[in-house]
Amino acid sequence: MKQTIIILTVLLFSILSCQKKECTCNFDPKVVIENDSILNVILNDVINEEVAGKSKWLNYFWGRYDEPVLHLQKNESYRFLINDLLDYYVKIYRVEKIGKRYKSEIKVFAKGMAKNGGDSLMNHISKEISKLEWQEITDVFEKKCFWTMPIDIESDDGYLDGSLWSLEGFKKYNNCTSSNFHGVGRHSPDSSAYTIICEKMMKLDPLEIQNFSSMDDLENE
Repeated sequence: MKQTIIILTVLLFSILSCQKKECTCNFDPKVVIENDSILNVILNDVINEEVAGKSKWLNYFWGRYDEPVLHLQKNESYRFLINDLLDYYVKIYRVEKIGKRYKSEIKVFAKGMAKNGGDSLMNHISKEISKLEWQEITDVFEKKCFWTMPIDIESDDGYLDGSLWSLEGFKKYNNCTSSNFHGVGRHSPDSSAYTIICEKMMKLDPLEIQNFSSMDDLENE
C-alpha cells in the first residue's frame, strides 16, 4: 500500500511539474485570490448588464473600438489602453501571436466625435512584427511579474484629470497563477514595473500621440 501511495505521489508531482514551470515572481497569495475574485465578477458580466440594453458590458465596451474581448481569444494576446482625460483621446496597442506570425494593432480615437456620440477612429496602424519584437514584449510581461500584480490600487488623486491606463494579457498556462487572463488598471501611474511594461507596448508606435486639447481642436480635424 505504501509503495502504491509513493508511486501515485511521484506521478502527480511529475504531471504538475510538466504543466507549469516554477514561478520566478515573489507575490502575496492574498493578492492573487483577490484578483481572481474581481476578475470573476468582471469576466462573467455580473455587473453592468443594463449597459446598452441587454448587451454584455465587455462586448459593449470593446465593441466601440472594434476590439476583441481578450479573455475569449484563442491566441496569446496583450493589450494596453490609455484614456487621456484632458486631451480627449483614447489610444490602444494590441499584439497577438497567430500561428508562427506576430501582429500589432495600434488605434487612436477622438473621444465623443462620432455621429452617434461615440469615439471616432482617427488613425489605425496594423502591421506584422518580428519574433524578436514579440519575445521582447512577452519577456517584459514575465520579468516584471504582470500576472501577479494587483488589479487596482486606490488613488487619492481622483479621476478629474490625468489618464487611465489599462493593461491586459491572455496566455494559456502562465507560470504564476491558474488564470489564463489578467488585467491591471492604474490612474496616472508613477514609474514602476507596470509602467515599464506599458512603455514597451508604446514603443510599437514611433509616432507621437495626437493630443486633442479641446473640443474645438477635434472639430477642426
